[in-house]
Formats: sequence, structure tokens, C-alpha cells
Amino acid sequence: MLALGIYFYLPVVFWFIKAVPVTTDVANNLEAQYNKITMHPALEILKTKNYDAALPVFTEMVSANPSDKNAIWAMAECLARKARYEEAEDLLNKVFAANPKHGLSLLTLAYIRLKKENIKEAEDLISEVLTTSLEKEEHALAYIMLGEIANKRAMQNTFFLARLKYQINMKSF
Repeated sequence: MLALGIYFYLPVVFWFIKAVPVTTDVANNLEAQYNKITMHPALEILKTKNYDAALPVFTEMVSANPSDKNAIWAMAECLARKARYEEAEDLLNKVFAANPKHGLSLLTLAYIRLKKENIKEAEDLISEVLTTSLEKEEHALAYIMLGEIANKRAMQNTFFLARLKYQINMKSF
């Protein structure tokens, strides 16, 4: 019975397998899958927001493979979260030299711009991520950052309106 099942279903399985020509898209996809596997333990450290512990791990990964864009990004992310913006930007420029549309790197650069009060540049970078990236996680992070920008603008406007209201009340007193 088992042999009969294998006889009928094995050709169906092999029917779906096709020879895929290796293009740059396929190579980048394979590289991304490999990086997800090798980066998983390091990304777990990054998720804990313990940047002091994560930075040496990513530094070691970058020294072992200097062309690993994701490890360079993660190292830049740690540096940006520790407010070492210039060092982070230098690393992000290395990533952009290899892939100018690397979504996580664009988001990290947007974070740096937001911290430096360059809100318009941050918004431009975030909109680029939303238009070029297909990753749901990157879109989620982009929308979170847009919410932070909206909150920052609202706080600035609220402060201005509160000052204006205070001045009006003082004049009427």
C-alpha cells in the first residue's frame, strides 16, 4: 500500500520542482534566508534591548564576514541606540554601498535623523521603506516611527498652543 502511494504521489512532488536560473534576486533571497538563520541568536539579544551585550556579538560577526549587510546593520543599530550616531552612519553607508534600499538600514538612519530633529529627512526615509520594502516587519516599524513623528509634532504644536493660551489668559487677567 505504501509503495502504491509513493508511486502515485512522487511524480506530483517532482512536478512542482523546476530548475530556477540563479539571478541576482534569487541570490539575494537565498542570502537573506541564510542571514536569518545565522543571525537569529544575535537578533534575540538585540530584541532584549541589551545593546552593550549585543554590540560585541555583531562586531565579531562583522569581523568574520565583512560583507554581511545584516550584521553591519545590526551593529549600526546598536550604536545608534547608544547615541553613537556618527559611527552608526558610517556603518550604514557601507550597507547602502552594497544595497541602497536595505529597509532596516533605512529605518535606522530615519531613527538617527529623528533623534537629530531632522523630521523631514526621517519621513522621507520612512516613506522610501514603505514604497520599496516588501517585509511586513519593516512596514510595522515604519508605521511605529511615523506615529512617533506625529506624536512629536503634536507635542510641539500643543506646547505652542498652550503658550498662546497662557499669553491670552494673562492679557485678559
